[in-house]
Amino acid sequence: MSTEKETASALDELGVGARLKALRKRAGLSQRALADTAGVSGVTISMIEQGKNAPSVVTLHRILGVMSMGLSEFFDLPETTRSVAFTEPTDLVEVLRGSVTSHMLPDRQRAGNLQMFREVYAEGATTGPEWIVHRGETAGMVLAGSILVEADDESTVVETGGGFHILADTPYRLTNAATGVSTLICACSPAM
Repeated sequence: MSTEKETASALDELGVGARLKALRKRAGLSQRALADTAGVSGVTISMIEQGKNAPSVVTLHRILGVMSMGLSEFFDLPETTRSVAFTEPTDLVEVLRGSVTSHMLPDRQRAGNLQMFREVYAEGATTGPEWIVHRGETAGMVLAGSILVEADDESTVVETGGGFHILADTPYRLTNAATGVSTLICACSPAM
């Protein structure tokens, strides 16, 4: 029988799909039960577990919520009790793939109070057809390019140097409105 530490170490070697499958099984859930509770299709869970589909932050957050787990815990990032934690660029966790590359600054204290992302959007890229709904606040600043922010029946293009602040439970979606790549920094509080 493996210890929690051995299990975490083994999970650290796994990709998102294999890690999700191992955690789902450890929680005693079938793909169907996890999908139904998370509000996603069974095909979505299957495709993620097979490594054929990279989940969006929204989908992964929803799935992990069923198992009472946050993104930092899912990616098994080292925890610290220090008052300051530093992260090397290579230690940022990639949580989205495809036409949006998103890297998460890990919550090393697992306090769940703040989560930050650097997101790079290819031309025409979007956060997806699903609207993001976060129980807390989300704010972002556009570092390069321009981002179309759709939220609460409003659509605004935010240019380089501008930002946005979305209050709790407001559905939103982000799309690259520039010709070329757009980059932004987002913060969520509490963490997703």
